[in-house]
Amino acid sequence: EELGLGLRLWQGSHKGIERLWLRFYDESGNLIPTEAEERERERQEKERERQEKEQAQTALQELRDRLIAMGLDPDNLPPHG
Repeated sequence: EELGLGLRLWQGSHKGIERLWLRFYDESGNLIPTEAEERERERQEKERERQEKEQAQTALQELRDRLIAMGLDPDNLPPHG
């Protein structure tokens, strides 16, 4: 209790073994992730960020291409406003 942690049964797979496990939870009832789960979460976050960056770069290139098709130089546009 002092640490704000509790133990509960959790059904899932750990190191390839599917069964009931004791897992730590925080005061709000949120499961405390294992190291492997945290690494996977970080990997997924990096992949999501990579995809977002790729989509933004694609959108920017499409915009540049449209400006060029309109006869405008995207690197030398007048200021807006």
